[in-house]
Amino acid sequence: MLTLKTKENRLEFGPGGTIEGVAGWQLQEHPQSVRLFLMWYTMGKGDEDASVVDEVQFDIGGSSHEEPFSFKIPVSPYSFEGKLISLQWTIELVTRKPNDVIRLDIMVSPWVKQLVLDKGDEEEDIILDDGDVLETR
Repeated sequence: MLTLKTKENRLEFGPGGTIEGVAGWQLQEHPQSVRLFLMWYTMGKGDEDASVVDEVQFDIGGSSHEEPFSFKIPVSPYSFEGKLISLQWTIELVTRKPNDVIRLDIMVSPWVKQLVLDKGDEEEDIILDDGDVLETR
């Protein structure tokens, strides 16, 4: 079993910020390697893209272990959801075994909510990290 937790269970982060948390594993046998990735990927129509932004290779502490982690988030790209394409940030913990993978999806945006493109006629406040309303759409 693999586990991923961020500090205070946060899932929303600002560009240039820091993600801190704990990665853990409880496995039947000693893993050959345990790696943690900060990455983003696109999904939707057209070509899909992905980029690993940072990676941590853990020193194996046995078949059952927890390790703290910290990632510095780049200033872009932002998480967004659109009609044709979306961009999702994730933290991924993997071992060498094919099914030993866990992902924790996160949002990277200067706004509290994920940026939604072409939502139609609905009005929605764009709220900054500090709670101020930037504009109403």
